[in-house]
Amino acid sequence: MYSFFLSEYRPCPGCGVPIHETLADDHQCDPERKLDWEMLLLRPEIESFEGDLACWLESAAGRFEIWYARQGRVNGLG
Repeated sequence: MYSFFLSEYRPCPGCGVPIHETLADDHQCDPERKLDWEMLLLRPEIESFEGDLACWLESAAGRFEIWYARQGRVNGLG
């Protein structure tokens, strides 16, 4: 036998606030709450950024960009 938790509340896809199903059409997202929700959804990407950047900087393309940036700084271009 399967049982599912059925709630009258659903999270707003824009800001994550639980909204009663009868009030969904009237909901307006709070801009600060929406930003917090978007940051929460991006947390895995934010947390992996430094590791991803380090891997990229060790690649051929990353090493070239480091070299190119140094050349620009040495030659007064940056």
